[in-house]
Amino acid sequence: HWNKAKARGEHLPVAIVIGGSPLITFAGVQRVPIETDEFGLSGGLACEPIRLVKCKTVDMEVPHDAEVVIEGYIRTDYLEPEGPFGESYGFVCPRTESPMVEVTCITHRRDPIWTSFISQVTPSESSVIRKAAMEPVYLNQLRHGLGIKGVTLHSYRYAWAERARAAGMFVVMDRCIYRDYKNEYAPTLAQ
Repeated sequence: HWNKAKARGEHLPVAIVIGGSPLITFAGVQRVPIETDEFGLSGGLACEPIRLVKCKTVDMEVPHDAEVVIEGYIRTDYLEPEGPFGESYGFVCPRTESPMVEVTCITHRRDPIWTSFISQVTPSESSVIRKAAMEPVYLNQLRHGLGIKGVTLHSYRYAWAERARAAGMFVVMDRCIYRDYKNEYAPTLAQ
């Protein structure tokens, strides 16, 4: 989105929402296609539409029950020096240049409750929430496609090159232990 806004010569409007329905937070940490409407996904989980209200200074909508809303624009004409930062994996990221938000408005409820997810080295709150959402999706695909009885997704860390990354590993239950797992299951899991 930032690159498209920069190509148009515009700043990217943004509304940062803190608090509100847990279903919106749940949808926000899922790995879904970029074009997915996360409010629509949240509404589907709630079995009713998510009520939205217009922002005061940007042309966006936010959940009506948000605790805090920070509105503004992500500048596309300027990058702010940032870092270096010590990372949880034990290495230091070098200084980089990153986009910055120019805040235009902050609104909040009276006595707002500040909520967040701790998203660090897996397993973290966000990876556990993603696991809860993804296991049934993979199980459904594997059960109906390959006759798998059960599947679980485990998070772990591994070192690659000079940095560490979060990854996932599936544990698959099957009734026959002598099948050619690599050739039979890997193509389905890679979809």
